[in-house]
Amino acid sequence: RRTNMDVRGRFSHVRGAMTVAVGGPVLVIKDVAATADPVDFRLLRYINQEPFPYLWAGTITGRVVARGGPVNRWRVDSARFVFRDANVPGATTVGSGRGELDILSPAFTAFRGFRVDVDRLDLATLQFLNPDFPRVNGYVQGSATLDSSWLDVRFRDAELAHVDGAGEPTRATGSGRATIEEQYVRYDLDLALAPLNLTMLARSYTALPARGLVSGPIAVRGISEALEVRTELAGAAGQMTFDGTLDTYPPGYAIRGSGRLDGLDPRRLLDDASMPEGSITAAWTADMRGDRTTNLDGTVSVD
Repeated sequence: RRTNMDVRGRFSHVRGAMTVAVGGPVLVIKDVAATADPVDFRLLRYINQEPFPYLWAGTITGRVVARGGPVNRWRVDSARFVFRDANVPGATTVGSGRGELDILSPAFTAFRGFRVDVDRLDLATLQFLNPDFPRVNGYVQGSATLDSSWLDVRFRDAELAHVDGAGEPTRATGSGRATIEEQYVRYDLDLALAPLNLTMLARSYTALPARGLVSGPIAVRGISEALEVRTELAGAAGQMTFDGTLDTYPPGYAIRGSGRLDGLDPRRLLDDASMPEGSITAAWTADMRGDRTTNLDGTVSVD
């Protein structure tokens, strides 16, 4: 049993108490009450004895209270953290968690029913670590239960919000999976949007002409360059469906698929008073590419 710890090294400072047991199949760390003030990723890389799959850099400040146990089934009662990203100046992630972890190999930490509550997750951090991550600005907040390795995260009971400037956040609930492959992040998501803020999303994807709030289910499969999307959305401007493939990875974007418009008011949807008054009901198909409304190339068929 170690009490009144005050340990410094590798740009890190840890205070608190814990019990360490050796000699069994795996290391046991229990009865933990420790404060990181801070822990630097240079220390974590040293403990891991090999590079992490991604170039994490920065400091973690916070406190952990854990009954612990074997490090491959390590129980956390409460953890509060602030991560300050050294790769992206100013990017900060703040949150808390509780549940079970496998930290036998820190670089491949795995979750077992681990509940995470995030006050702020800066998306610029994820974009730096993996260029395939969608180029969405702003930050995410909310909660979810995580399972599996952080390189192949399955989440459930998620309640998330995306914030990028003024306006009502996009809110999503549901479950899914994000798998980090050698070149891509592969998504398998089933979400309910209530609402999706198209005006906010257009701040990231300037080629998106639609504005306003819409709600409905959405299923997403694949990678950023080829996302299979199926959705039914409705809002004040009317209703629309889509079933097809999107390329959301810059510099160019693409859409290929079909859908329906039901009572859709183009003036309201596009927030453009120059559009004719009235509503459109139609079936449509599209195969287009471009990065703004002025250089779209392809075909659209409307019935």
